[in-house]
Amino acid sequence: MSRDLWVGRQSVRLLHRASKHHGVSDMQIVGIDCAAQPKNTGYAYFDGDAVMAIGAGGKEPAADIIELVDWGSPVLIAMDAPLGWPEAMGSTLVAHRPGEPIETLPNEFFRRRTDRVVHDVLRKCPLDVGADRIARTAHGALKLLHELRARTGERLPVVLDPWTTASTGVVEVYPAGTLKARGYPFQGYKTATPVHRAVRAQIVRSLEETLLLPNRDILLENDDALDAVVCVLASIDFMAGECIEPGADDHARMSEGWIWVRDPALLDEATGNR
Repeated sequence: MSRDLWVGRQSVRLLHRASKHHGVSDMQIVGIDCAAQPKNTGYAYFDGDAVMAIGAGGKEPAADIIELVDWGSPVLIAMDAPLGWPEAMGSTLVAHRPGEPIETLPNEFFRRRTDRVVHDVLRKCPLDVGADRIARTAHGALKLLHELRARTGERLPVVLDPWTTASTGVVEVYPAGTLKARGYPFQGYKTATPVHRAVRAQIVRSLEETLLLPNRDILLENDDALDAVVCVLASIDFMAGECIEPGADDHARMSEGWIWVRDPALLDEATGNR
C-alpha cells in the first residue's frame, strides 16, 4: 500500500484556548491511530501552532513521526490503543491451570478500571483489551512506542495524572469517545462504502467547528488519518483539563493505564441539557 501523506500549514485555533489556561504555547502533539500492522497506522502532527502533516498507509510510521517532531522541545503523543491490561487478568492468570474456573467477574477480568469508568460516563464502552482483537492493536502500539523510545533516546513516559506542565509524554485516548462526548457522529465511518464516507464528511464538518483542518480529502478517504486528527483533539481536551479524571482511589491506573477522554458533562453545560 502506498503512503498517503499531506504536509502543509493551517492554523488551529483551539490550542490557543488551552494555552491560555495552562501556559502552553509551543506544545507539539502527535496523534496516532494505532494498528496491529504499520500499514494501517495513521498519524497527525501538530507543531504547537499549526497542523503540519497527516499520514497513513506507510511502512514505517515511527520513522515518519521521528522526522516530523522537534525532539528538543516537549511533545505529547496521543495513542488510540490500550497501553495496559486489566490488573485482575494478570493476577488471576499467573496461578491459573487448565480446566480451573475463573472466579473473577467477566467485566473485571476483561476490562480495566478506566474502561468501566468511560462506559459509565459515556454509555459507550471501549473494546475489551482482554477479549477483543484490540489486544493485537495494543501490542502493535507498544511496539511502536518502544521503537520511538529506542530511536530517539526519549523516555516517553505514559501520563497517568491530569495535565500540569508542558513536558514530553504519552497519553492513551479514545477517538470514538471524544467524538461522542462532543456530540459529533461517532459510529459507522470506518469503511470505504459511500455511506461511511458520508459519515466521515459529517465528522469533518463537526471538527471544523473547532479546528481549522488541513487537506479534507485524506480525512474523507482514510479513517485512520481521521482518527489520528481526533487524537490531536483529544490531547487538546486533556491539556485544557476537560477530560474524565481518575479518582483519588483509582490506583489501578498505575498498572492498567488511563483513557483521557472529554467529559460529556461539559457539553451538557454548554447546551443546557441535563
